[in-house]
Amino acid sequence: MRLHWRVPECHGAEVLRYRVEVDDAAFETEGATPERLVEGLAPDTVYRVRVAAYNELGLGDWSEEASAATRPRPPDPPVLRCAQAAHNHLRLEWDAMEGAQYCVEMRAPDAREFRPVYRGCAHSCKVKKLREATSYTFRIRASDERGGRGAWSAGTA
Repeated sequence: MRLHWRVPECHGAEVLRYRVEVDDAAFETEGATPERLVEGLAPDTVYRVRVAAYNELGLGDWSEEASAATRPRPPDPPVLRCAQAAHNHLRLEWDAMEGAQYCVEMRAPDAREFRPVYRGCAHSCKVKKLREATSYTFRIRASDERGGRGAWSAGTA
């Protein structure tokens, strides 16, 4: 989580650095930049945050306490299954998740990279114009508004 705050009035003594408290943990910034990246926080959690400035006279007054929330984890990739196979097309399906969007990608045996074959919120897709007797690799990932994009599944042939 990246925290930003307003620079306090200096009253003649320049701010040298800040002390930041996130719940019971405390950090100091390097220099007087009014921001701090805090890592290692639990997902989907609300934290209490406050900040105080250091100057040549010492630690100043603490800011009012604020609340900051981390995003939830992105959705895990669903399990991709082949529901129907024909000589030049197939239908893939996966279990639906509430509020999720999906991206399915395919890699042909002679291709270096995956290419998208489906984007949307359905829980199946039909992939057409495949070459007969050819093995393709597919992968899927889910995303949602709260958690963002999830990881890709392992490739499925």
